[in-house]
Amino acid sequence: MDLAFVTAFGIVYAIATLVLLALGLAVIFG
Repeated sequence: MDLAFVTAFGIVYAIATLVLLALGLAVIFG
């Protein structure tokens, strides 16, 4: 696989994880 593709996928995956975590915390504490 291309390094740029892996890097982009990793960044998107990290952002998605942070967003889901933030939404989960908002639901729990909101």
